[in-house]
Amino acid sequence: MTSRLVLDTPLLRKCGTTLADISTAFDDADGQSKHVAAIVGQSDLERALRDFATNWDDNRKRMQKALTSLSSGVTAVADTFEDVDSQLAQPLVDAANGTTPRSISGIST
Repeated sequence: MTSRLVLDTPLLRKCGTTLADISTAFDDADGQSKHVAAIVGQSDLERALRDFATNWDDNRKRMQKALTSLSSGVTAVADTFEDVDSQLAQPLVDAANGTTPRSISGIST
């Protein structure tokens, strides 16, 4: 029985970028809500928007931190998988080319 591990690293990288973009959008949301509050023209609605923006700050910051961390983690998984895959493939490439196999992360092959 053959087992294979297949990982779509371009998709992981795209996910990492998307998560970073969402984190940036969260950062921009505070300024946008304050801008909208300033132009609504109705004092109760303006106050409600400002209150919401202020109360939302703590939760938004926590979510933004989590999104940034997840983005970094997903990208690191893609980087590590590609590095390991390349290192494991190198002895096969060397053997096919008739060259002396190189070591894999300090382990002689």
